[in-house]
Amino acid sequence: MAETESAYTLNKVRTLKNYGLYITGLTVDPIFKYGILNAKPNILISGSTCTIDYSHVYDNSDAVYLRKTFNGFSGGGETFTISASQYFDEYNNVNTILNGTCRISSVLNAGRLIVSKIISGMTAESNYNYYGKDNFVDTPQYTFTSTGGTIGYFLVNSLPNLSVTTFNNMGILGSIYGLEEYIEISGGTANNAERILVNGTTTLKDSREVLYFAAGGTFQNFSNTVTTVDLYLRGKPSLITAPYNSNITGIFTILNASDSNLAFCFENQTLNQSELRRMSLPPVYTSSFVDCKSCYDLIYGTDIGTDIYIISPAFTNLLYITVASPSSVVLTPSTTLNVTITQPVTLNRSTGNNIFKIDLSHPSLIGYELEFYSDAGYNISLGTIYNSYGIPGYNGAYAMINPTPAATTIYGILTGKSTIYFNIKT
Repeated sequence: MAETESAYTLNKVRTLKNYGLYITGLTVDPIFKYGILNAKPNILISGSTCTIDYSHVYDNSDAVYLRKTFNGFSGGGETFTISASQYFDEYNNVNTILNGTCRISSVLNAGRLIVSKIISGMTAESNYNYYGKDNFVDTPQYTFTSTGGTIGYFLVNSLPNLSVTTFNNMGILGSIYGLEEYIEISGGTANNAERILVNGTTTLKDSREVLYFAAGGTFQNFSNTVTTVDLYLRGKPSLITAPYNSNITGIFTILNASDSNLAFCFENQTLNQSELRRMSLPPVYTSSFVDCKSCYDLIYGTDIGTDIYIISPAFTNLLYITVASPSSVVLTPSTTLNVTITQPVTLNRSTGNNIFKIDLSHPSLIGYELEFYSDAGYNISLGTIYNSYGIPGYNGAYAMINPTPAATTIYGILTGKSTIYFNIKT
């Protein structure tokens, strides 16, 4: 009898390797002393009420900051100070400094809308009460009179600049969003030898990263050794459709099923992470994986990330390239794994999709450059319909052919430590 696939399987989806990692805890949350917000708020001053709006914020570090500070005091009564922040609205001729002290009344919209009572400062200009985020010259920061209670253990990445991969670009979310994911730390002893449930991550003002444990852990210093941190998500293994070593990321959007309004948007997610997360959502939500670098690409349509936006569930013209030896490559279509090029690889286009994307993030591609031609003699370049982004072999590197040429076969050359020729039947 065939073994039934379990939705509770823990699947490894991302990996970090770095020096400078250590576990500490049983102390005040460092976010109160070292935390920072990168996003600017909308602020409404109405009489003695100050409403601070971060509803537009989808950056994970900022969202965790808001949840662990303001939302942690959601019962009200906590006092905080807003740093002196210059505000300049050229159109309305408003140039002022906003700062003051307020007391939290309530926290709404998943921690992103703070309603507070003004104690001092925060004086509005005459006939001008709403201060839009785009007109802040400085980013307002906050100081709290209380720093909360003692928290549990957390993992610190103190040297994030040494590794291409960080907690942030691993797309770690955690139980702070109601999601179940775990890390496994190489060389962990005692409680650290087990897979540890993740609460969330944030980046501090000095660039250190903090990964909070939802439970478990103990003090341990890995700083002087290269330590591996693997990220695991639950779900059926068959949902893992992209090669594990692919570092191409997009955004994972969660919509309210009732009205299709955006509920959450998470950046730095691989297709595998998104598929596993999708299957764990309650029926009140729907979701999709979108080929954007930033949530702002999707929401505002600005050209911050990639210049072509494609919903990946309908995007099957995707190819992963790995250098197998100095004379051959492995081509892996998104629908068929581990295809070695003994003959041209065939890609089945989805209906209406005439764009071809190539994942160049595998480390074996470091030092190589990729070009494509429409003829077997490698004389006629694809020209402007072929564009590459990033550096082959590193996180996020990919190429795009748009539109796919009329020729039934295209011919590729990888040039680097050796020259490798291959072709793809489109």
